[in-house]
Amino acid sequence: MTHSHVRHEDKVISLDIGSTFTKAALFNVGPETLVLEKMAMVPTNPASLPDSVYQVLKCFGCLEVNNQKPSYPVYFSSSAKGGLYIIAVGIVPNMTLKAARITAMSAGAKVTQAYEYKLTLDNIRQIQQLCPDIILLCGGTDGGNETHIRHNAGLLAGLQIRPEIIYAGNKVMRDEVSAILSQFSLYYADNILPELDHISPDSARQTIQDVFLKHIITGKGLGDIVQLASREPLPTPLAVMELVEAISSHRTDWSDFCVIDMGGATTDFYSCCEGYPGEGGVLYRGLMEPRIKRTVEGELGMRINAASVLLAGSGILQNMKNTDELMAIQDYAYKVMDQTSYVPDNPVEKSYDRMIADICITQAAERHVGYRKRIFTGSGESFIQTGKDLRSVSKIVFTGGFLSQCADEGLAMLIASRWKQPRQSKSEYIYLYPQKYSIYQDKSYLIPLLGNLVRDYPIQVVHTAINSLTDLPIPTKNTMENIWS
Repeated sequence: MTHSHVRHEDKVISLDIGSTFTKAALFNVGPETLVLEKMAMVPTNPASLPDSVYQVLKCFGCLEVNNQKPSYPVYFSSSAKGGLYIIAVGIVPNMTLKAARITAMSAGAKVTQAYEYKLTLDNIRQIQQLCPDIILLCGGTDGGNETHIRHNAGLLAGLQIRPEIIYAGNKVMRDEVSAILSQFSLYYADNILPELDHISPDSARQTIQDVFLKHIITGKGLGDIVQLASREPLPTPLAVMELVEAISSHRTDWSDFCVIDMGGATTDFYSCCEGYPGEGGVLYRGLMEPRIKRTVEGELGMRINAASVLLAGSGILQNMKNTDELMAIQDYAYKVMDQTSYVPDNPVEKSYDRMIADICITQAAERHVGYRKRIFTGSGESFIQTGKDLRSVSKIVFTGGFLSQCADEGLAMLIASRWKQPRQSKSEYIYLYPQKYSIYQDKSYLIPLLGNLVRDYPIQVVHTAINSLTDLPIPTKNTMENIWS
């Protein structure tokens, strides 16, 4: 992450346009910290995003009558309308395709589908139905595989839709890919996997951001807001990721931590740690993952995707014996999908929200963490590790609407019980969840807003972010009875 020069404004506004709510904060800028002066939040109006933005800014009394010029500098981010949709096309699942996913997610995008090896006509039909904003086409080391790239580019040329295409594969194939996809807006980035076991995501990440800024803003209804703020937006996940990076750079006591950002549409999981085998008897398989990693689960959200959450958590729901209660939870899921700004005020519905949150976190964590497979050789027991080891993580931050405002000891206890590693586990697979950690709650829901400011005010933002967190105690006794009450 590169920072521009540090600014010296007296006050700044940070704005985040979410899929469910639009929120903003007015900060006084000090030499070492930011002081929160006011916050405002309104439901996001999908039909007219500027209306939501104007409503929030007017709460600060800082807009002129014609809605043209705020009194203070405005920084903003957006995940409205689901964010930036990317489809990744690679070759080997654990190599180029994994590198493509890491690259897209680190740019703040949502990977809605990924295709390995050679595309099929059925894949092309699926892509047309998904209608992505961007297709990230990659594959082959530099000077390596050409056949798969030629085949995949040829099938993509037959698409009836016209997404932006970014080519970040074998550089030898650039001219041929350009000729095959001449009817598309085609962008080039350095190969994300120029050599085996060496991921190089920076060029493709920047290209994704450039495409977002140049071509997606108008499609998402953000053009008027760009004029209002006199600056371009960040994708909300990118703002959060840059904040995670800044915290790890400026605070040695925050070298190993996770952030779970759960919104109305998605659940984002960020980890900051090395995560590689540090002991003997463990072999690492696959592409090494970055120190700062983000995964996004597009079907796991508290409101817009509540029904999908219950489907993903069917294993957890099977433990419920009361059929009537199970039906009631399903009815509640459809209710909040229709009323995305709904906030329950009774204990029963609050318990349903906790269950949805539990499933979101459980599923997102399982997909994010690495695991070890136990094997036995002539020398005895050994392990093969795939993915990141998060057992060294000592701090976990909860942010997002529900996690900021409603997460409680009951939810913390549920998560701890699901992540707890049995002392004498004989399972073939061992998932590498955090084991000894403290939970911190972003009660003021400042993290995405502070992420918008981190490039110009890194020291102040890091100080403010950490000081604004509140401890969420983890119960020491596992009293699981009546946990949903």
